[in-house]
Amino acid sequence: VLEDGDGSRLKGHAGGVTVAGEWVYVASNANLYMYSVKDMLSGEDSVPCAEVIPVDNNAAYCFSTGDELFVGEFYREQNYKTDEAHHYTTPNGAENKAIVSRYALDENGLLPQDEQQYPEFCISLPEFVQGFAEKDGVIMLSRSYGLINSFLDYHAKLGDGGATVTVKFKTAPDAAERNVPLYYLNETTLTRSLTLPSFSEDLAIVGDRVAVTNEASANKYFVGKLFAAHKVYTFPIYKD
Repeated sequence: VLEDGDGSRLKGHAGGVTVAGEWVYVASNANLYMYSVKDMLSGEDSVPCAEVIPVDNNAAYCFSTGDELFVGEFYREQNYKTDEAHHYTTPNGAENKAIVSRYALDENGLLPQDEQQYPEFCISLPEFVQGFAEKDGVIMLSRSYGLINSFLDYHAKLGDGGATVTVKFKTAPDAAERNVPLYYLNETTLTRSLTLPSFSEDLAIVGDRVAVTNEASANKYFVGKLFAAHKVYTFPIYKD
């Protein structure tokens, strides 16, 4: 059981988990929840939260390379809207309405301890993104919703339209706003797309492969267990 910052049981989507140094980051409810790896492995029934860190989007998933941490949000028009400041029309006319934000980490896997942590840049994303990963310049997105097919998209680069995005913190509204560079991913940066089973979600890098977890491993979505969605699958990292 993960604890919230006040010691109560953490509730929320918790759709992303990543490790940087000695710290585990969990994305949920426009925050990152930080836990000690040592505490995670202690065998205790509950794990105290070391820090609750407000981020600049709805925080549905996260990913770390060790010296950087990406946290992003999910967009669906009918029921998962995002801040209008995150809506961006790419140079070829695609309408992106979600972002993933890149935060720098120090040598201990911690966010810089200034008054408020700000991302160095953000990336504009299409709808239905539930996972993000990067390896050797290849960017991967997991896109899914409900029982329809999921997709694992490979992008060769970040598109640069010369735009900026205003950083706001939903759970820290008194923090000053700041403009940071905004890049984008869309069909012009896409090199390959794999069709996957429903409920594909958070991504992680394991050696030279990308691992995909599934939301259907939760009892709430038990139907997914009928088609082996309770397992973790890995795929090659395609570079072309």
